[in-house]
Amino acid sequence: MNDHRLDYFLFPHTSPPETDARRLTLVIPRVHLLQVLDRPVLSPWAEKRFPGRKVIGDAALLASTRSFLKELRDLARIHGYGGALASMNDKWRAETLESRAGIQSELSGRSIGDADLKQALLMEAAVFIEMAQELDERQRDLDAIKAESNRMEADLKKILGVSPEEELDEAAQLLSPPLASENRDIFYMLANRMACWSRLFLHAPPDAAPVLVALSGEVVEEVLDPLRTHCGRLGLTLPVQCFELPSIPAPDGLSDGTFETLLAELRESGLAESLGRGLDRFVTQPEDDSARKEIDRVCGTLGGRVRQGLRKSGIEDGMSFRMTLVKIGYDGNVGFWECLDKETSAAGSVRIAAPPAGILHLSVV
Repeated sequence: MNDHRLDYFLFPHTSPPETDARRLTLVIPRVHLLQVLDRPVLSPWAEKRFPGRKVIGDAALLASTRSFLKELRDLARIHGYGGALASMNDKWRAETLESRAGIQSELSGRSIGDADLKQALLMEAAVFIEMAQELDERQRDLDAIKAESNRMEADLKKILGVSPEEELDEAAQLLSPPLASENRDIFYMLANRMACWSRLFLHAPPDAAPVLVALSGEVVEEVLDPLRTHCGRLGLTLPVQCFELPSIPAPDGLSDGTFETLLAELRESGLAESLGRGLDRFVTQPEDDSARKEIDRVCGTLGGRVRQGLRKSGIEDGMSFRMTLVKIGYDGNVGFWECLDKETSAAGSVRIAAPPAGILHLSVV
């Protein structure tokens, strides 16, 4: 797989759900994951397509992070991971940055300085992101159980010869609640996730502007809200443009082996390489007619290949998904990263980094 010019980063999560990982990897050749301590456990096919990018190299800071994580895991065993994350949020609101760093400084017998404050901020972000990742992985396990249950139910109906017309009526279905809530916990405390992710990302940013990859349009709205508020205070408007890519059949029902075979076929045919080049060009020049036609053509071909693979596996009329590119018009007075993480900005620890070249988000159609 050849390297492409643009770097894509999953934002603000660090562990994609299986279904989303499959959809993303069909369209984007490689999506980087921010990594603080350990890489998330991914399917074998996803290991190379979701490389980790370590953001903290300081051994002492990593050791402190592990120590704090142990305490929070103990709390999570009592109150759940959501409760542990919420308790962190309550503490952040109840204390100022100066008091937190000051207490740590007094305990260590040193005077507080910018370096101490930055370390405290980084540790907070690292611990929060690690706890959020563990919450996401637990949710992913539940999703896998639900998916397997659905497959078993479908197989049983085939064995029994149950036709769609013979499905349970609506009243009976209401007596059987779904195995999992439709509210996805991966969006829990989304604003805090974005702030902590941004803080860690800016600790070791890439040279070029990144492309952020979000699992939902909900993430984009959460990004735009503080930017629009900031622009409003300055008497400015925030230009935002959205460009939809063609829809593609979702490969959710394919077995791991079949999905890996499909990826190999896309790679050997050169389609994956063409898609990578076309996506880079489209993100950079979304209003260019030739760039738009190229990405439409390649996505159309990709959709046909995926549809063939689904039919071979006996899957018809499944869900489809699409990627939407969001381009934000930046003014010199609008700091993208500072708006997402005001605490880091107030501490003066934001490194100069280019705002994202765009945000790509998933949606089901």
